[in-house]
Parts: sequence; C-alpha cells; structure tokens
Amino acid sequence: MVDRVRRETDGVPIGVKMVTGGDLEADLKIAVQANVDFISIDGGQAGTKGDAPIFEDDFGLPTIYALARTVKYLKKKGLKHKISLLVGGGLTTPGECLKAMALGADAVYMGTTFIWAMSHDQVIKSLPWDPPTSLVFYAKKKEEKFDEEKAAYYLENFITSCSEEMEEAVRALGKSSIHDVNSEDLVALDEVTSDITNVKLGYDRE
Repeated sequence: MVDRVRRETDGVPIGVKMVTGGDLEADLKIAVQANVDFISIDGGQAGTKGDAPIFEDDFGLPTIYALARTVKYLKKKGLKHKISLLVGGGLTTPGECLKAMALGADAVYMGTTFIWAMSHDQVIKSLPWDPPTSLVFYAKKKEEKFDEEKAAYYLENFITSCSEEMEEAVRALGKSSIHDVNSEDLVALDEVTSDITNVKLGYDRE
C-alpha cells in the first residue's frame, strides 16, 4: 500500500495531521481509507496559539490517551508497520520523547518547545509588554529584533542534545537502537496511566 501511494505521488509521502478527539477511531478509519503513508496526531497539550482559551484548555484528548488509542487501532488493523505514526503535544524533554516512541510513536515533533529554545536568550527584547513568543510570531513590530542566526544556533544545540540524551538512555537500557525501546521498558506510576497505556505498574497492587 505504502509503495503504491509513493509511486503515485512521485515518491513524496502523503499523510494527515489530526487534532485528536473522542471519535478518534472514526477519524483514523478515514485516514486509513485515504491510503496515507503517515498519520500525525496532536494531543490536547499541543499549543493552539492565538485561539480562544477554551480550545487551548478544554478540547482534544490528552497526548498519552491519543497515542495509546492510535497505536491500539493501527495494531488491530495490522497497519502498525505500514503507516508511520508521528505524535506531538506537550512533549518538552528527551525523556518524554523517548517514552512516546516506546509507546508506539515512530517519531515525535515539538512546537512551543522549539520556540523557547530559539528565543530563550532573547526574551528581554519582548519585555515588559509582550511574551517571548512574540519575537517569533504575532507581533510584527518585534520581528526586526529577532536574531535568526542565534535562534538557529540554539535550536540546533537543543535538537542535538535531545538526540544524544535519547541515545544515552537507549544504551542504558542495554539496547543498540531507539527502535528496540518499547512499552516493556516502561513502568506506570499510577493505575490510570497503566490502564491507558497497558504498561505494567511500578508497584504491587496488594
């Protein structure tokens, strides 16, 4: 299926980005019917910049719920190794990214975290009236103050450090590839998380 779709699109993978909600499986069914190469899911913690607070705070499944349900659906349909799964939403550290991949994501992405990485040493340029993110978007009057070369330097450092820390964690688990890390390498700290992810509890229930 994937090879056929890529030939039809001149080798360019096609996919869909989804904001996850209660009817997630119905949305996934439509994506599968469209013969996509990848599915990208946004959990509820993903930033909804410039929208009403109710959409930022009260809409969308939490990322861990969305990830667990999507992985379960793809496995049930026998598509887990045919459709790549990307996930984002509230991921800020290498550990969180590695855990997401252990739970079944093929790749992760970040948004606000990258903005902070780029602008963290330039925040004073936006103060006292605007948030640091205004250096990157929103306030056009701030754009000329933003040093893009410095931002690119710090973003590269952040991505590199994340990758290297994840590699260290993989070695600490006694594995040679990040793709070998799976849910058996995790423990859940509460029953709710265990039930959602099907990861064993880190303590004895008795």
